[in-house]
Amino acid sequence: WAVLFFPRVTQRLQVEIYCDNVLTQTIPLPAEDKLLELSDRQMTLELKDNRIRVSETNCADQSCLRMGFIERAGQTIVCLPNRVVVQITGNGEPDSQIDGIAG
Repeated sequence: WAVLFFPRVTQRLQVEIYCDNVLTQTIPLPAEDKLLELSDRQMTLELKDNRIRVSETNCADQSCLRMGFIERAGQTIVCLPNRVVVQITGNGEPDSQIDGIAG
């Protein structure tokens, strides 16, 4: 019953960057546009218009590069060869759009 009577506290969005499963950077959103160099991973992330993407990488399959920008809580970019995970957290709820399988 308490859930119905007390408003839920929402968190602000933030970008979390993990390297080797260790949180290395947290960026609160909104944030100014910038490039983030992960020099030890030979990877560049682009933060633009409160969205983030991999703009350059040296990994062989380039799948993280093709994922494009993410901007909503629950969205994630994973680069397995470089062992990097970029995710957006906060706002209380994950991305709730229905996918093609759930239809």
